[in-house]
Amino acid sequence: MQPRPLYNIPLRMLDRLTRIHPEECLTTILAAVCFFLIMCGYFMLRPIRETMGLDQHIDDLHWLFLGTLTVMIPTSLGFSWLASRLSRRNCITTTFIIVLICLAGFTLALTVFDRVLGPWTGRIFYVWLSVINVLIISAFWVTVVDNHRPEQGRRLFAFIAVGGTLGAIVGPIITATTIHHLGEPLLLCTAYFCFALTLAILRFVLFPAFDRKAYVVADGQAHSRRRIGGSAINGLLHLFTNPRLGLLALYIISFTILASLLYFEQARLIKEALPERTDRTRLFGWMGVGSQTATILLQLFITSRILTRFGLAPALLALPLLMLFGFFTLTLTPDMLAA
Repeated sequence: MQPRPLYNIPLRMLDRLTRIHPEECLTTILAAVCFFLIMCGYFMLRPIRETMGLDQHIDDLHWLFLGTLTVMIPTSLGFSWLASRLSRRNCITTTFIIVLICLAGFTLALTVFDRVLGPWTGRIFYVWLSVINVLIISAFWVTVVDNHRPEQGRRLFAFIAVGGTLGAIVGPIITATTIHHLGEPLLLCTAYFCFALTLAILRFVLFPAFDRKAYVVADGQAHSRRRIGGSAINGLLHLFTNPRLGLLALYIISFTILASLLYFEQARLIKEALPERTDRTRLFGWMGVGSQTATILLQLFITSRILTRFGLAPALLALPLLMLFGFFTLTLTPDMLAA
């Protein structure tokens, strides 16, 4: 019996550790890299967005939330309309091109037209990043899910998600450690590079790799080249026709309301404690690092145990209960927190 080639050893080790088969290595690793770049770029920009939000009077912050909602609804409908008429490949390509054009515009506004536009650049950027975050992550996962069978998803998606979590940790570290030296425009350029590299990998490497796989639909056409179909309001109608989906939407709305109240209180405390913009951005960056690190630790060691032992319903109930406990603690010690 001939010994196996040495170059197969890393593939066998990867298969044993992550259950990624050798023929799946290229697409899975590339998908994880793309998700890393997406999350790194977004979380690099998020501390800047939070600082721009604090440029407003604290009592006017709710107008940015209202603006986000006002823009989110037509944008989501427009994205659904676009997705129903374009192939998956062209849909995600168009989405990223729009993101890159907007990001270049914001960089230009901060460097050339800052005195002319004044605070409006920050206000528009705050709303834009809040909206576009949902679209690029959704477009990415639609592409990944539709190019994997359910059995593959159970094995591979956790590995891909780890790439995103690492990106969510690296991104705010970059912002927190370089904001004093680079400034906001250069950090926007760095995030631009992350999104541009993601688009290049998707368009010229990952999509062709998906097409070479044997996963095709009934007419023999690759999934990435097919249209998603449907209409722009089909998803909205499902909220009213599917009771479980409707209850899940109600849960998300309720949780978002609690999170928004906590966000406003956090913004007030930080604005009072840190008058300098770069100091605020740096703090928001390190807060992002801490929250994402806690997230990955909870995912690895606690979440699966809770789901296995108690089920989904108690796990969903735990999060709002923890938030209510936080509010209760905040009401007991407001002076200490403000100090």
